[in-house]
Amino acid sequence: MRDKKRGQEEMVGFVLIIIIVAVIALVFLGISLRKAPEENESVKINDLVSSSLRVSSTCYSSNGVQNRLKDLVDLCNSNALCVGGNGTCQVLGDELKIIMDRSINPNAGGKYKGYKINVLTQNLTVPILTVENGNFTGKKDVGRAIVTDRQTYEIIIVKLDVYS
Repeated sequence: MRDKKRGQEEMVGFVLIIIIVAVIALVFLGISLRKAPEENESVKINDLVSSSLRVSSTCYSSNGVQNRLKDLVDLCNSNALCVGGNGTCQVLGDELKIIMDRSINPNAGGKYKGYKINVLTQNLTVPILTVENGNFTGKKDVGRAIVTDRQTYEIIIVKLDVYS
């Protein structure tokens, strides 16, 4: 009788150990699944950002010159306005969204699920502008372009994250 009771106690202990190990394994599994997507620097995405910034915008400066998106990044940093009163940040965001939606097409069920563009100053704390569309999970390819503010010589980074 005593051996039978001892066997039952050992079985209960063994079951408790199995339960504890299973809970710990589930915690580690949950943590590993929540990790941020891995960033991969992509030449294609770098080229997309660089070429997008060369596109002419619908924003004209006071001297009648049509600004490129690269110029709007600089002007947005200084909160300038286009002729007609539109904010340069608004025009830049709208035009980047059009370009990226056509180029990446995140909602068409293709290779790319989403994108996020951040225009950041050199200190990288708060974005001047963010444009995003789609799903931000999965593999992340990153591209960057650098613009220098013509007045303050501050470095502005245009970063594009594309999720697939």
